[in-house]
Amino acid sequence: MTYWRNRMVLFLYHDEGRAERWTGFSAADGAPLKVAYLGNQRAYNEHSPEFLITRLFTEGQADREDLGDCRPRDFINRAHALADGVDMVVIEQNRLAPFQARRGEWLRTDLEVRFIFEIKDDETWEDLRKRFKRQKRNLSLIRRHGFTCRVASSPEEFDFFYDRMYIPMVQRRHSGYGKIEPRDIQFKYFQSGVLLQVLSPDNQPVSAGLLLPDNLVLFYTSNGLTDGSMEWFRRGALAALYYFSIQYGYENGFRILDLGSTRPFLRDGIYTHKSQWDMQPVEDWRESNDWTFWVPAGSEAAFCWLRENLFDPRFARWSGPTMEKIYTQADQRVQKPEVWPVRALTH
Repeated sequence: MTYWRNRMVLFLYHDEGRAERWTGFSAADGAPLKVAYLGNQRAYNEHSPEFLITRLFTEGQADREDLGDCRPRDFINRAHALADGVDMVVIEQNRLAPFQARRGEWLRTDLEVRFIFEIKDDETWEDLRKRFKRQKRNLSLIRRHGFTCRVASSPEEFDFFYDRMYIPMVQRRHSGYGKIEPRDIQFKYFQSGVLLQVLSPDNQPVSAGLLLPDNLVLFYTSNGLTDGSMEWFRRGALAALYYFSIQYGYENGFRILDLGSTRPFLRDGIYTHKSQWDMQPVEDWRESNDWTFWVPAGSEAAFCWLRENLFDPRFARWSGPTMEKIYTQADQRVQKPEVWPVRALTH
């Protein structure tokens, strides 16, 4: 099903794309860095160029030169035409679209993965708690600050979640390039799902998550902290939300919790945090695009950035001796998991 959905998206977006050139200083080591970017319409709809610029360049700042429209079917030829004047070429296109470099080294990776938590039939709650052994600090914070949870049910509580938690969280986390889902869509999730609130000792909501059940799967659609407060984050309010969401899933007979999508940067805090809850990354069946990072002429600035921004190799492939060395030395070569059979789990 994922394959045919990607084929359909490939057809829909095959005639729309753009090219840019970005110039600035690398966020990895401060060295001058010049990048050519080619992205399809979906990439621009999702503000992916803005995200990449914040990752690639110091203080998220770069000079952007618009190089005009470029059809995705022409990305390979355009990439080779731009390669001589840059350190790295980044291509964002449908994951089924081909890429063949005539020289240099490259890495191609999923741009998002989903984290799931599986509850086995014979597991008790104590069994599950033992799986949180790498979360001792957060579990201690949850106890110390006296967090509790409740299911919210009123439209007013949804409004508080959407306006005071969800929107501020997206704006803070994604620095203006995050996509805010419309209120009416989130409200439909609320009507069909569960709004789980984390409460402070004085019964004030400090974080919340909107969960959508589908047979044995509980999907995490959105979350937030009150006013996007980093103070509540430091106190463990978001960790408490994960903890109580897993507990809610266990107590209500769910077997899979889908905790949402995350960029697969191994050293990112969110990626590490979810992994430490014993959540497992799987292919994001909703995402049709991927990234290619091509270093055509051995630029050390490009390789330095790639070393500092390791991707999960279970969702990547690469070519070239330097790329191989980067991932071998990082001791991250693990077997790529099978794609999560979402239809089998939810239908």
